[in-house]
Amino acid sequence: MNYRPLYSIAVALLMIVGLAGCKREGGSGSDPNPPEPVPQMPTIKIPRGELRAVWMTTAWELDWPHGNHNPKVQRELYTDRLDLLRKYHFNAVFFQVRPMGDAFYDSKYEPWSKYITGQRGQDPGYDVLDFMIKEAHERDMEFHAWINPYRIETRPDNKKAFGPLHPSIPREWVWDLEKIRMYNPALPEVRQRLLDIIDELLTKYPGIDGIHFDDYFYPEQSQGAFDDAADYKKYGSEYSTITDFRIDNVNKMVSSVSQMLRAKHPGVTFSISPGSNADHNLKDLYADTRHWCKNGWLDLIIPQLYQAINPTSQSGFYQRLSWFCQFSYKTPLAVGHAAYRVGEEGFSTNADEISKQIAIARKDSRVYGSIYYRLQDLVDNRGGILDRLSKEYPTVMPLPCFSRTTKAVSPVRDLSYKDGRLTWVTTGKTRSVVYFTSTVDQEAVVLDITEGSSLEVSRKGYYCVTALNEDNLQSKISEVLELK
Repeated sequence: MNYRPLYSIAVALLMIVGLAGCKREGGSGSDPNPPEPVPQMPTIKIPRGELRAVWMTTAWELDWPHGNHNPKVQRELYTDRLDLLRKYHFNAVFFQVRPMGDAFYDSKYEPWSKYITGQRGQDPGYDVLDFMIKEAHERDMEFHAWINPYRIETRPDNKKAFGPLHPSIPREWVWDLEKIRMYNPALPEVRQRLLDIIDELLTKYPGIDGIHFDDYFYPEQSQGAFDDAADYKKYGSEYSTITDFRIDNVNKMVSSVSQMLRAKHPGVTFSISPGSNADHNLKDLYADTRHWCKNGWLDLIIPQLYQAINPTSQSGFYQRLSWFCQFSYKTPLAVGHAAYRVGEEGFSTNADEISKQIAIARKDSRVYGSIYYRLQDLVDNRGGILDRLSKEYPTVMPLPCFSRTTKAVSPVRDLSYKDGRLTWVTTGKTRSVVYFTSTVDQEAVVLDITEGSSLEVSRKGYYCVTALNEDNLQSKISEVLELK
């Protein structure tokens, strides 16, 4: 196969002796032998980074450990799941490390989660979180620690008593409602406890890439009535209504977490995944997502857009995506997709619905990727969703929502082709992203993200390479190589 490098050639202009003499009276003064045009390197458009992630739910052992309480089996199950995700080019996992006021690590604030061993407070005998973070990173996947900020315990009805509180939790901090036990969002002590928990987590495990909250804030009405009149009297004198008081209690929590992360753990992504109904979020959960985004408290917002596409409904996927895009302001946004609904009546008989949603989201420059709920539905290939995802190319983790780096990355050089392989040279500790397009007028795709400096290729077309540092910042593209 023939190839030729395409790049700009510097052209030296010769000094013309007797230039003034060439301009005879009445002459044009033009050069009778103009230089050849300079060949230009073709312009190749490379795709921007895209988050491709999944929620791994541990509450009720839904996704992990799935009833397996043997440490060896747990580790194998986790790595098998990561290998599957890696095969389909996922680049992040959002793992639930604090589902019920508990911990997947040794904490001075909360007990070991019962979802590891089956027994709350029981040490599993190995460092669960250290293992999980390292295994994710070995597969070039980010590990985001998913935390429920207020929930301590749930019960399906009020017949079964709640368990004993952890000794470190003062009783006066806690609400026991009909279906949920939770921290009282009005208390400054509760906000400080959450900060302490997150700080402990990130200090113990500096490899964590992100802190993530789901959509639980104040309890929904179906979980039970609560009485915060005394809190409003004590803390709410500056607010005209108790509704404003509740909204600002959640605002203070989100703001304080954001400030703490940026001061003590810079580079850790802070994300929240609210429900799709903005009115419900604000009026029932007291979660003002617009305010969070407008004030820049989040690095990423991930609305759970679990509806089907319905052009005539204000509750359809497109309409709710449009609302969040409009009111995310400068906060990057990713879409939460309902993998669990694939095949459900009223949603889609197969994964075509997800395909269409991804296509819609990609058209908006404010959308930085997708995250799927939940892992087990991918493992089960529900409605052929993995078959659909198998058509996706690898993707680079996006900026700016996953890094605040300003480091410069040296570009790849000396791109060449021989005996069926591309080779190149990098500078420093970087990975390389290899792009390909069959024609220069269409966007390139990622062929591979590799720590090596060569790749076997065979397709005719155009190739280029970028360097990628540990913060997912890319260099400028290399020269472009055409295989003919």
